[in-house]
Order: sequence, then structure tokens, then C-alpha cells
Amino acid sequence: MKVFILTLLALLSLTDARHFSYKAREQWLAQETIPSNYDKRFRPPPVSGQEDAPVKINVTMYIQELSICPHHQQMVMGGYFRQFWVDPRLAMTEVEDKDETILTLGDMFVDTPIWIPDTFVVNSKNGLLSEDAPETKGRSFLRVKADGSVLGSTRFRSKLICPMSKKDKELTCSFHVESFASRATELSYVWKDFEADSMIVSDQAIELLKNNGWKLVESTPINDYVELAVGNYSRVSLNIKLEKIEGEEESDESSEEMKI
Repeated sequence: MKVFILTLLALLSLTDARHFSYKAREQWLAQETIPSNYDKRFRPPPVSGQEDAPVKINVTMYIQELSICPHHQQMVMGGYFRQFWVDPRLAMTEVEDKDETILTLGDMFVDTPIWIPDTFVVNSKNGLLSEDAPETKGRSFLRVKADGSVLGSTRFRSKLICPMSKKDKELTCSFHVESFASRATELSYVWKDFEADSMIVSDQAIELLKNNGWKLVESTPINDYVELAVGNYSRVSLNIKLEKIEGEEESDESSEEMKI
């Protein structure tokens, strides 16, 4: 199978792009790679040895933007949100190198041929990580490896509800992520390599925050579990603790940007 795919890819690279687009090659590869009996409507089956465990979704974040707007009661957070999971149905036993990428898809929210978690941000005003979010469309990809492990990466910019007032000198805003429909017994969200760099705030984000009149005091990733009337859900959270810079006022430019 591997040799067959590589041979056809070499032939396709010689084909006029007008007759065989990137999207067409992507669709063809998906058809050749994904088993014919695969049904994306169903969650991946349990990993061997973990028959009673929910599907585990590891997450990481790289934050490139942070800004505060007391007038709109919100914090804007932007960057990259990545999800990792294993779908044994996609594993290719005939490929020796299990770390080899066997399929890459250009947009994880448009006509995706494989299962993806129904992840959403609980306190977002603009529907991050959904097919309807304009901030997400065309800014994501899926990568499948031979062992069935999947990476879904999304470029995002989310407006987070964060109660505050202009008089506040200290502030804590949060980013909460969970499944829209699947309960904790079905999907489990955790920060990937929790003790390592599963969440990074870039120097660029810290500088933007300073220009907005605030400084970052602490960023704390949390693996959480919430009990709701409709069921119990797994959640990952990120608490951002901020402190007002003495003598600094929120810039009008930042406030106007928040309105968009």
C-alpha cells in the first residue's frame, strides 16, 4: 500500500495542476488511506488495554495574542490550539514506521472524512473551534500517522467573557474547553504532558498585553471535571492572572479592535 501511494504521488506531481488540484489529490489519498467501512459518525473504539476508558483528547496551546477590554467585559486570546487523539481504525499495520504521516487534510472542519471531537470553548462569544466560526475556517489541518494517532491544529482568535471593571487592579480571566455533546465517560480532555510545556504564552502576547496596560502574573493550566444538570463533562481550563500596570490606561486602539 505504501509503495503504491508513493508511486501515484510521484505521478501526480507531474500532472498539470489545472487537471488535478491539491484538493482532489487530498480527497484521493483519503479514499486510499481510510478503510471503506470507516464511519466518522462514531467515536474511535477503545485503545487496546483501555477498553473501559473514554477517548482521550490531549491538548496544547501556543498563545500569540492577549488583550483586555473592560468596556466589553472580555479578553481576546489568539494563537494555536492543538488536539491529539488515537483512532485505531486509521492505523496501517503494513507501514513499519508507526510515526510516519500517512494522511494530511487541509481543513479539519470542512467535509472532514474522519471523526473529530466536538470541542468548543464554553465562555467564548464567537464560537471558537466550530465549523461556523470565521476565525477557524481555512486555518486548521489534520495529520494522521501510521499508528492511528491524529493531530488537529487550529489557528484561533477568541473573545472570552471575563467580568471586570475599569477600576480593577488585578484580574483573572479563564479559557474553558470541553465537548459539546459527549460526557466524561465518552471523552476525556487533558493537557498534553501536563508537567511540560503544554501551554506557552509567547513574548509577543506579553508585549501586546503590556501595550494594553496589563502585565501577565500567572498562567495556570487545569484539568477539570464539571457536573451539570444534563451530565458530567471533562474540561481543560487555562486561568490567566493579570495585574494593571501603574500609571497605564487601556488604549483606545485596543478598545476599538475589540468591537470587531
